[in-house]
Amino acid sequence: MSARDRLDPERLAAMSKAERVAALRDVIDRVPGPALARTPVLAVPAALGPIFPEGGLAKGSTVTYAGTSTVLLGLLAAVTADGAWAALVGGGRRGLLAFHEMGGDLERLAVIRDPGQDPLGVVAALTDGIDLIVLDHRVDTPPARARTVAGRVRTQKAVLLVAGQDWPHPDLRIRSHLAGAHGLGAGRGRLQGLEVEVATQDRTGRVREVTAVLDGVGGRTGWTAADEGRGTAAQPPVTDQRTG
Repeated sequence: MSARDRLDPERLAAMSKAERVAALRDVIDRVPGPALARTPVLAVPAALGPIFPEGGLAKGSTVTYAGTSTVLLGLLAAVTADGAWAALVGGGRRGLLAFHEMGGDLERLAVIRDPGQDPLGVVAALTDGIDLIVLDHRVDTPPARARTVAGRVRTQKAVLLVAGQDWPHPDLRIRSHLAGAHGLGAGRGRLQGLEVEVATQDRTGRVREVTAVLDGVGGRTGWTAADEGRGTAAQPPVTDQRTG
């Protein structure tokens, strides 16, 4: 009996409850993957996935970020590599070479170095077609305006990531800092990887943390969990944690 026959109303009426459930499950199992609803998140580097409540950047959310440029560029790279669109508003000091080396798709990244007198207006406009919008530009954000922009982001199922500054009542906060470097000895050696500690805090106050290593060869870099065969990292003498 085909799935189509089994869902005929008369046949369903003649079935027991258990048989009807089995028939419906059979049809669901036959639905091709692309027809199923996609998980409503944007991709993040796999090594960072465990610290995100939904396994990625939840669509419709507002996120704040403070820490190293490395993680911020890694998030942008993961989103574009997965086929989504991203925009960097401001961020004049961000280097896109690292973004490219992490596998980011430059054709899917819009860079607006100077957003003019109304950066929040630019952000609101970008939500029409951009999945991840990184606001990396100092701006005064009155609570009422923040609610309006956040509402627009939520309605359009985009993600707004505000870097280097606070935002009223974000859905998620991300912080990172450089914890060490691999391959460097006492003043000598060749840098092979950077160890970064990254933490998130959701609206309930729950904190999730992970330590990841960014390394690579042949002009490409990638993220791995720090405990995947890594040795002890050398501690850097000075780390600039600012993003603004």
